[in-house]
Amino acid sequence: MPEELCLQCGNPVSSDEPVCPYCGGYEREVATKSPVRSIDVGHANMTTAEARRVVQDQVDTLIALGGGALFIVHGYGSSGVGGEIRDAVRSECQNLQRRCRIRMWITGEKLSGDTVAGRRFRGVYPDITSHPHWDQGNEGVTAVLV
Repeated sequence: MPEELCLQCGNPVSSDEPVCPYCGGYEREVATKSPVRSIDVGHANMTTAEARRVVQDQVDTLIALGGGALFIVHGYGSSGVGGEIRDAVRSECQNLQRRCRIRMWITGEKLSGDTVAGRRFRGVYPDITSHPHWDQGNEGVTAVLV
């Protein structure tokens, strides 16, 4: 039986439990295996507009495939405070989620079992723990679930 995950706190919940024993939440999601794609928009001399378009195209592809995970390498930026492409990618992820084109997204620095968002991502995509960006605190990466 697939693991169920509390959508409120991100912890695993037995299907026998009426509510999450950690937070009392009622909503759950079933963990599934899905295709994985990776793209690098931060080291390909793209403009922010081009990077956004590539992200949109990859999301469209995963939607056509029935869903999956997308790892976007955008780099941190050379200014020391985060780059334009990183900010554009994360802004695009917010827009895509608002328009219900993606299920969720998470910044690389939160992609860990130590965060609620990381546990939720892992619950939906269990193989994430074997991905090289898992638990690295990498601010130059964003992960998306479609």
